Amino acid sequence: MTSKPTRKFSTGATSHRKRQMSLLVEKEGPVSAPLQTFYLGISAVFADDHTAVIALAIHDTVYLNDFSIKHISLDEDMREGQDLIADHIISEVETYEHENFVKFIGAGLPVTLKYMSPSLCSRLWLELDVVPVVLRPDHEAKEKNFWDVKRVDEQADSMARKCILNFGPSLVPHLQVGYRGIVQTDAGFRVHLTTLQNHKDTCSAATWGAMQFYANQLREKKTKIAFFSATPQGGGVALMRHALVRLSRLLGVDVTWYVPKPRPGVFRITKNQHNILQGVSHPDQRISDPEKAAITDWIEDNANRYWLSEGGPLRPPEEGGADIIFVDDPQMPGLIP
Repeated sequence: MTSKPTRKFSTGATSHRKRQMSLLVEKEGPVSAPLQTFYLGISAVFADDHTAVIALAIHDTVYLNDFSIKHISLDEDMREGQDLIADHIISEVETYEHENFVKFIGAGLPVTLKYMSPSLCSRLWLELDVVPVVLRPDHEAKEKNFWDVKRVDEQADSMARKCILNFGPSLVPHLQVGYRGIVQTDAGFRVHLTTLQNHKDTCSAATWGAMQFYANQLREKKTKIAFFSATPQGGGVALMRHALVRLSRLLGVDVTWYVPKPRPGVFRITKNQHNILQGVSHPDQRISDPEKAAITDWIEDNANRYWLSEGGPLRPPEEGGADIIFVDDPQMPGLIP
């Protein structure tokens, strides 16, 4: 592989900051260093059959800070399965982070690049702890698509700006709940963290084979599975559901996770109920009959409005409902006939 640089990154940490950070790391260890946070935009196009042009754009939450463009020659290694585009991007990003004491929070890339470089998203997440956000640039215009007329550096800059929109002030992707209370895991399924191979590498061949057997059965029978829980975030149930929905999408299994629309007056009651069941509440605390009625009314209202209506998951399967239903939380038993 040969590499012909077109434009290198031209900015970075000052010599004073580098010295200051080096002394801090030497004295207190690497985890004590306060890293500056940035977002990354990535795009790539094929200049010809043997050359890819890759652009990286670095953004804070307001401005473009720097960018680079490189031509990468694709030799026989690309045809043998080595992902040279991902190799270059991972190396470039890691070097920039280490040399300038920065941390990239997320990286936006067009869906075309995901197919050009199949391992890029999972490697950004697993090797660099960068959240990859796959975006569809053709949403910019309904009548005309201006994406292809943009230069590759303009595309990367656009991806960085769009990537930032998916993160909140706590630097994690926005939690999104859609129509009928469907939890849209991973920022509306735009974040692509892992591949099936990554999951396969974590278990034995027997475990993977058993999982694939049941997944194949569910796919072949077109089985619809619905999970119901009280909240889309927090501990325990929510953490497991996010992971399960993520894996199910990779497997092609029809799994949907539903939560009720929040009602402020009920939240504190459900939290007290949760604490009582876990034995961490005040010994004298109880759930009163009016509070129990409020929980039941909340669940029944959501069920009638969103889940029992036409096409809802609680309708009979022949009317579009789910084949298998899991009720996860103790706040949700009102769904059970």
